[in-house]
Amino acid sequence: MMLAATIPVLNGCVPRTQVAPYRYRMTVEVDTPTGLRTGSSVIEVRPRLTGEFAADMAIVGEAVPVDLPDGRTIYALLWSRLAADWAGWIVLWLVRPPAMGNAPIADVVRAVAATRIPLVLPRRLPAGAGYPLIGMDARPSFVAFGDERRPKTIRFIDPDDIGGGMKLRRITLQVTDDAITHTIGDRLPWLASQRGSLKPSSMDAPLADRQLESLTEVAFVRRGY
Repeated sequence: MMLAATIPVLNGCVPRTQVAPYRYRMTVEVDTPTGLRTGSSVIEVRPRLTGEFAADMAIVGEAVPVDLPDGRTIYALLWSRLAADWAGWIVLWLVRPPAMGNAPIADVVRAVAATRIPLVLPRRLPAGAGYPLIGMDARPSFVAFGDERRPKTIRFIDPDDIGGGMKLRRITLQVTDDAITHTIGDRLPWLASQRGSLKPSSMDAPLADRQLESLTEVAFVRRGY
């Protein structure tokens, strides 16, 4: 999907096929006045090749909740303003070195699956992520709810200024064999029946509300293709 637009595709049709899925743990660390708060989620990426240099990246997994000392919970989404399929591509974007810029996508995916060291998510995507992504914000979007029982109370959170003297310390991504996380349904039970935009808006709504209209339930939980 996203990478297909940034890497040349060879002429001719290549049958759709799959390469082995892999999992990674996303851990979010937040500095607070009472100490470090963390949350994590294990996400599975299921690549499906659509050509020698192109693929779809389905995922099974959930957003990362971080419980803060003031009673709020912030969520690092599976979605970013850079790409709706951020969670499927971010580890590949970080692992893929410039030397593999012209490598078949199957080889890049295998390199990702073999990388077991923790990766610290940079603020901006580095060289190797593929044109035109270099230099763009690498982080997922963060949200919180005024009332977690009411989806329409959702709002974006600035990870550099969460409020109350709190801010994001870092996000790490590490390929793992751990089980996929399935806990967010207990926090947000309405996700099971939610379909479409969490916060519908009109053209005359504030800009922040119009941007929030892009968020649906799949920003929080995905179950594959």
